[in-house]
Amino acid sequence: MRATVVVAMALGIAVCTPSFAETSAMDADVMCLAAIGLLPEVNQKSHVMSDEQAQQTTLMGTMYYMGKVTGRDPKFDLESALVARLAQLDNTTLGTALMRCGGELQEQGGRWQAMGKHMMERAKDPLKP
Repeated sequence: MRATVVVAMALGIAVCTPSFAETSAMDADVMCLAAIGLLPEVNQKSHVMSDEQAQQTTLMGTMYYMGKVTGRDPKFDLESALVARLAQLDNTTLGTALMRCGGELQEQGGRWQAMGKHMMERAKDPLKP
């Protein structure tokens, strides 16, 4: 009987606890949200892109990473996670995060552009697979 209770509790913990990969992915996406939210401010100092580009990238990045976070766990306390992450950011961490997250956004943007191109081609010939 005792073994059954222990096994049931262990299974319950295994089912209710997110995997390390999910936790790491969530943490990485929260970091991206924190970093991308600071992009306009960073850009004011670096002038790597126009203000309009920085604002557009911030909007797109925020929507992309918010979708990832809320899609993974709609009840996740994002506000608390962002506050904690923002408190941990320094220039080095911020720069690394912007490079990593920006790379992911560029990669995903390339996929979206390719898909849009294929859809336009398919619209010309609806029978084409």
